[in-house]
Amino acid sequence: YFISYHDLNYNRWSDFFSSFIQLMKVFQQYDNSIFINAFSLHYVDEFLWTDEGNPIDSSVIFARNSKYLPSEFFKPGKTNFSFITERHLESGSKVFDRIEVKVEPTIVPVVNISHSVTYPLTDFYHLNSVVDNSFSPFFESVHAKNKALLRDLLNPEVCKLIGI
Repeated sequence: YFISYHDLNYNRWSDFFSSFIQLMKVFQQYDNSIFINAFSLHYVDEFLWTDEGNPIDSSVIFARNSKYLPSEFFKPGKTNFSFITERHLESGSKVFDRIEVKVEPTIVPVVNISHSVTYPLTDFYHLNSVVDNSFSPFFESVHAKNKALLRDLLNPEVCKLIGI
């Protein structure tokens, strides 16, 4: 199986995760032979620019010293920056990151950060391990990495406003 779960109507990570676990319990009732050998989390953070008199200023939102953003990202105008990385963890497994940052100075100026983390596992895990939360450290570590990425990309003031 390939299971994809989307929830765009939640406020906190714990809400999303709880809803996801409930759905996995339904799958477990349907087919108790499901094993997991990879998972991916996709985060989308979107900011609307409300300063109608001025164009989007990337330096107000993003940290100039970010290790992920090149200096030309901060030039005025429409910007679309993306990159993909493959990292090897101490455990021997790999993690794939896809990060995309868009600044769209359109009718409704918007800043969009899209981050996908794909984690191929070295072992197979039974769906029970997701439902009984013994798999949750994998999810929590990826979620922590996403928060760290946002703390690197965004100005400290923006991080404080969004609670990270």
